[in-house]
Amino acid sequence: MRKLETIRVLYRDLNLSLWGLPYNLRPGQAPRNLQDAGNTAGWIWLGSPGWFGGMTIAEMDEVREYLARHAVYVPGNAYEHSTLESEAAP
Repeated sequence: MRKLETIRVLYRDLNLSLWGLPYNLRPGQAPRNLQDAGNTAGWIWLGSPGWFGGMTIAEMDEVREYLARHAVYVPGNAYEHSTLESEAAP
């Protein structure tokens, strides 16, 4: 299973794929900059609109449940991101 409990930031890339970042961003830092630089180690792919790639049914269900619990934070447009408040470091 995916380590969804480690996600701190949700990010939607140019292709509308949704990613979970397992760390908080520094002030002024954006996931797009990290992705453009190839610094995506540890990122968790959560699928694209209507497509879950090679995920098993159990993984798809896990991702759907996770995103339903955090629906208010799921970015809808390319390059948008949000920090999960309940997961953010103080």
